Amino acid sequence: MNDLMNEDELAALLRVSATTLQAWRHQRRGPPYVKLSWKTVRYRRADIEAYLSAQVTRLPVVRRSVSPTDIDAAVAAVHGFGNDRAGAAREIQRWLTEEVGLACEANA
Repeated sequence: MNDLMNEDELAALLRVSATTLQAWRHQRRGPPYVKLSWKTVRYRRADIEAYLSAQVTRLPVVRRSVSPTDIDAAVAAVHGFGNDRAGAAREIQRWLTEEVGLACEANA
């Protein structure tokens, strides 16, 4: 059964200590394992691959600019600006560029 890895092999693969794997098992974290005897633990390669795939984190996409249409939509969504939509749009644009650090496209 060469699709089983022992604790030391998995520790080397993940670059963690065997003690870390033991702690993860105790905390019910980490990849699933097979307990063959009271002290013999093995990890199936398919379980390791599935575990690692589940750990992938996707960062949100951050836009680097804001269009005038986006600014108009933000103004429309905010209450309390009264009839000064142009002034509110300028304030939002200022806030996005100075406070948030986004580049705003010029109004067409």
